[in-house]
Amino acid sequence: MKIHLISLGCSKNLVDSEKILGMLGSQGIGISALPDDCDIIIINTCGFIQPALMETEVEIERASSFVTEHTRLFVFGCAVNRFGPQLATRHPRVSAWFRLEERDRLLDAVHGEARHAAARLGVGLSDAIQAVMQSSQPTRR
Repeated sequence: MKIHLISLGCSKNLVDSEKILGMLGSQGIGISALPDDCDIIIINTCGFIQPALMETEVEIERASSFVTEHTRLFVFGCAVNRFGPQLATRHPRVSAWFRLEERDRLLDAVHGEARHAAARLGVGLSDAIQAVMQSSQPTRR
């Protein structure tokens, strides 16, 4: 299981994004630098000023192009707090929406997807996480 995280907006969002990556990474979830090499794309949004909201919309649309039967798009952050219903109407390919105060629910959703993927592959969650960790380590010669 790998995630790709896009952090938009202020430095607080960057810190929040780093915390999310740290928590998931420490729990065995792989981190991908590329949206086409992951199982879940997370966008940490900003929505306080109009240019930030426009950037959020552009990034949601771009990330939506990577959504498949087995790739999810989770959108998190202040744009969801301020404009969630409007965004959900305009972006139906988003798998789930999370308000700022729902970070734990976001983490639970990632773990739920990891369990679902492990079941789909017919392996235990710890085996799936271990396989991801091994595949993300550099090859030794």
